[in-house]
Amino acid sequence: MFESLDSLYFVLLALLVAANLFFLVNIVHPRLSWVLTKWQYRDPEAVEPSRVVFELRRVKYTVLFIVFTVGTVTLWNVRDGLPGS
Repeated sequence: MFESLDSLYFVLLALLVAANLFFLVNIVHPRLSWVLTKWQYRDPEAVEPSRVVFELRRVKYTVLFIVFTVGTVTLWNVRDGLPGS
């Protein structure tokens, strides 16, 4: 499927960057996931999550952002050690 490790490397790097952007948006605006999925409920106002849930989501996305950022930086620094690069 992939000709070399370079193309797989860049696909993985692009996915990590996209995930980081998603996490960053959810840190800034934690209600976004609720806004995008509330259409699934018959009465969205009745089942809207509390403020505590949104703050816990912000904490979760902050931790994920840090972990994925470390992974992205590590992957970026490993680039020179890949065979064929």
